[in-house]
Amino acid sequence: MKWRPAMRWLPGVVLVVAGMVSLAACAPDEVPSQSSSGYGEESGYGEISGDPLGPSTQVLQDTTGKPWSFTDVEEGRIRLVYFGYTSCPDVCPLTMADLAVALERLDADVRARIDVALVSTDPRRDTPEQLDTWLGAIEPDFTGVRGPIKSVIDAALSYGINVEAPTVTDDSYEVTHGAQLIVLKPGGGMVGYFRETVGVDTYVEELPGLLERHG
Repeated sequence: MKWRPAMRWLPGVVLVVAGMVSLAACAPDEVPSQSSSGYGEESGYGEISGDPLGPSTQVLQDTTGKPWSFTDVEEGRIRLVYFGYTSCPDVCPLTMADLAVALERLDADVRARIDVALVSTDPRRDTPEQLDTWLGAIEPDFTGVRGPIKSVIDAALSYGINVEAPTVTDDSYEVTHGAQLIVLKPGGGMVGYFRETVGVDTYVEELPGLLERHG
């Protein structure tokens, strides 16, 4: 398993993240400048300055086979999306478990307006049954999502997240994915992200404000 902590920055996108990775762009003359909003350095949360990133128009499926879209985030809600897989030995289960604990610590009215989805980066092995079993052991209300790996890669790229098709050899099975938890507003635009393994306290501190600003 290989995961990548750095996002793939896209031209014209400004992320407010002090102390994170260096900003790079596809074309040198389009490198945006960083600004500060007061988010990021201490909390591990980075907020996009300006227009939201995306949304992805890819339509995937939940574990019941129903269509699932990045754009169907309802007004008054936010959605947290993680691109990962159930065989991941460390970062994926830690992120999901920390998030489940954090949501339990929030007021019920806040918790009820936050949706969480794991989009599988290993759809060949992550069957609907496997996703349900894995997420059910962490938090049954989390939604498992899967689809063709190309669609998953394209969706992730819309939000600046690197995902690669699994690489299979005789003695290894490698899945490469970015480790950020992204935050979507109504309509599916990305307004920010949590860096990898920020911990329970950061989610508890940031999520109510995110819901107030973007829900």
